[in-house]
Amino acid sequence: AVVSTQSTGEHAEREMRQKLKGAFKNFIEKVENLTKGKVEFDTPFRELGFHGVPNRSSCLLQPTTHCIINVVEWPPFVIALDEVELIHFERVQFQLKNFDMVFIFKDYARKVEMINSIPMSSLDAIKEWLNSCDIKYTEGAISLNWAKVMKAIVDDPEGFFEDGRKRRRALFHLPLRVRRNDAEGMTFTLKII
Repeated sequence: AVVSTQSTGEHAEREMRQKLKGAFKNFIEKVENLTKGKVEFDTPFRELGFHGVPNRSSCLLQPTTHCIINVVEWPPFVIALDEVELIHFERVQFQLKNFDMVFIFKDYARKVEMINSIPMSSLDAIKEWLNSCDIKYTEGAISLNWAKVMKAIVDDPEGFFEDGRKRRRALFHLPLRVRRNDAEGMTFTLKII
């Protein structure tokens, strides 16, 4: 009798889930039709998802066509990919189980966002996804003081790139190479050397 009760309960839950999916799909279609395409819904790619800690607890982060999101845990985490200049992977070392992902925005005055404690087994898949989105990334073995790095860039962007190694070594307390790309404005790539 217990088995049939569980089966009935599971069946009812599946039916409810299907009804909710159908209702939400109907809602999406109505909104998109009413707004004549001005409002567009984006669907996460679950197979590209990975676990990490964007706020206080570990959750599944999922890429969409235009964002990386977690809207299940509170507070929600949403980053629009078209606002991202560069992603830097910190603590990438063979002996560590996890690494961190830092989002540096095109608006250098905006505070960087981080996802901590991503399993090292997810690194290659994340890199492949970033390549498919044409988002540049770098990696390093240590964590950087991003508030200090971004302040130095915002305060004197030309000087940051022109002053050379002495200024960057003092700022980062380590040897660092920064490359400047003038083709599309100011872009930087950090590389530990």
